[in-house]
Amino acid sequence: MVPETEQVALGWPRPRVTRIEPRGKLLRLVPGAIQVRYALAVHPRLISTLFALEGPLEFGQWALVSLRHRDLELAVLRANWNCGHFYHWSAHGAWAYVRGLASGHRPRWAAQLNEAIKIGPTAEFWDPRQAALLTAYDELHRDRAMSRESVRALREFGFSDKQLTEIAFVTGHYQLLGMMLESAGAPGEPLMRPLMGSPDDTWSPVPRIRRTPDRLPGTAAMWLPGDTVEIATHPMLAWALRVFDRALGRICSIDRDELAAALRGELGTGSRQAVLTRAVGELDTEYFLSDDTWIALREHYTEAQLLELCLFVGHSLTHVMLANTVRALRN
Repeated sequence: MVPETEQVALGWPRPRVTRIEPRGKLLRLVPGAIQVRYALAVHPRLISTLFALEGPLEFGQWALVSLRHRDLELAVLRANWNCGHFYHWSAHGAWAYVRGLASGHRPRWAAQLNEAIKIGPTAEFWDPRQAALLTAYDELHRDRAMSRESVRALREFGFSDKQLTEIAFVTGHYQLLGMMLESAGAPGEPLMRPLMGSPDDTWSPVPRIRRTPDRLPGTAAMWLPGDTVEIATHPMLAWALRVFDRALGRICSIDRDELAAALRGELGTGSRQAVLTRAVGELDTEYFLSDDTWIALREHYTEAQLLELCLFVGHSLTHVMLANTVRALRN
């Protein structure tokens, strides 16, 4: 039985109030249209800018990304499981199922893969290289940084500093996407349900790694819309993020000072700042805005601004992961 709470040990989000009314009912059965109906139609400039970053990285992986595709998919699946983000977990789990069949694996292999994703690096399903990768993904989730031991182990398996930087980016970026879509109330893709089920019937008591605040080792300076950050270990990714970051600065309609105060954990004197800080704390630890926080935020912000908030917080934390990873690679 699925517990009757919004979020149970980072389980699948279960909002009990309507967040965003989906647009475009005729698109409800089109694969991938969930993102259009719950996000693009609400804030076209924000999501178009996001797609402009993701498009080249998704469809130009052969030129821009040096990680193996299977390593990227492993990062996506574990990151979304750790955060309790059903939409991308189910979509990429179904994709793994199809790729497994195409590669000659039996249907049971995909089920074993998804169970091993839930268990993590200790599952017998993984070889030592995959277990080391999953350990790094879990450290990024918990601490926003890879340990020296993980960096050493992955280097021994042949990973370059560029690839380790990509691991941090992919982990953080999919956490960002989940924050936005799950907080908006987006369901799983309808066409994926025969393979992956729904949040209700796939809830599992397998414990997730809980993210706790104030655990960042040597936290980097926060990122705010419009800021740019150098990433010496990956010039191409650094260039793409500079363009993306500047574009976000032009789009941002949330007060920069209020957002900075919330990222620092300052409650302020007014109800607006207090609820904004509470929202940032929830996104940092639960990757999801609770019903009460969403309702309180709507007294001060539009739906479009709440999508901005999720994206900005997630992107700021991604920059922290990247900066901490670059620091770990230098040590």
